[in-house]
Amino acid sequence: MTQLRTIVFLTSLLLVALPFCTAEAGEILEKPPRKPVPDARYVFYLHGQIVQDVGPRPTHPQYGLYDYPLILETLADHDLTVISQRRKQGTDRQKYAKTIVKQVDALLDRGVEPENITVLGFSAGGIITIFASSMMPGAEINFVIMASCSDWMVDAPDLTLNGRVLSVYELSDFAYSCKELAGRSPGPSGYQDVAINTGKEHGAFYLPDDAWVQPVVDWIKTANHPTNE
Repeated sequence: MTQLRTIVFLTSLLLVALPFCTAEAGEILEKPPRKPVPDARYVFYLHGQIVQDVGPRPTHPQYGLYDYPLILETLADHDLTVISQRRKQGTDRQKYAKTIVKQVDALLDRGVEPENITVLGFSAGGIITIFASSMMPGAEINFVIMASCSDWMVDAPDLTLNGRVLSVYELSDFAYSCKELAGRSPGPSGYQDVAINTGKEHGAFYLPDDAWVQPVVDWIKTANHPTNE
């Protein structure tokens, strides 16, 4: 009987202690919270075109599965509060960029520091990120552009980048560095390139591969983002 009481007591202690031993993961939200935590890190994740056109877990014939929910979960597991919503079919990219700018402004108005806000976009989502950055002169928030800079920028000479910018691209992909775009006046306050080499072309960003997740998370969590020489 005494042994049974001891087991029950130790089990109770374990259950009480467990929440304090487990790290809290970030949240996944569809829109900015009304009462944000000022020192939390907020990341707007903007998905690629195939998620908009097909669904949250589409399979591309060449690039394979795009696991949008798993990407959100992985980013949240790095103690980031992820804000993301699947865009409707036919969404206009520039108009949606204006929506993102309004949501960023809402967080700023509610006391979140600029360095704790990141707009992270892949492919079509990265193009929206570029539009949003161009619409925010003087804003010192973070912009991560993944596999989005390519020849289309030639036809958009008025686009510029603002804030702190990280450009991530896959060496086997058709998209390339955003350095040329970053060089347009007035230019971002900080710029960094990260080239990954998975051999998966555009599909390198379809899953939460450490090849891109880790450098992106590290950059987001770094207070001072270095500028390329």
